[in-house]
Amino acid sequence: MPDETFAEYEKMKTFLSFGDKEAAALQSLKPLFEQHGGGITDRFYEVLGQNEATASLIEGRVDALKATHGVWMMELFSGDYGRGYYGLCSSVVPFWRYHGRPYVLPVPGSHEPCALIPSS
Repeated sequence: MPDETFAEYEKMKTFLSFGDKEAAALQSLKPLFEQHGGGITDRFYEVLGQNEATASLIEGRVDALKATHGVWMMELFSGDYGRGYYGLCSSVVPFWRYHGRPYVLPVPGSHEPCALIPSS
């Protein structure tokens, strides 16, 4: 990954005040995800599949996406948020890019998006 891209990731962590305390809090959740992660992932994709705006994005790819989701979630709770984690995330994010534009995932019954992923 280009150094300038990783530098932007590090700036984002600084902006969000993401440090050792936050990393430790996420890491403490790893045993919970190890126990319940499969069900969480299943439910996540079930909800996406029921949403008109997202169902077409995952159609025909749910099993592969579930596998990727499981890997990403285990890394999320690993406690290491350096280059390795960034590399994994940057390989997952393109799924959320929709026709080269940022993609807003709508929250049913709300005018607020739950995610906005820049496309560059």
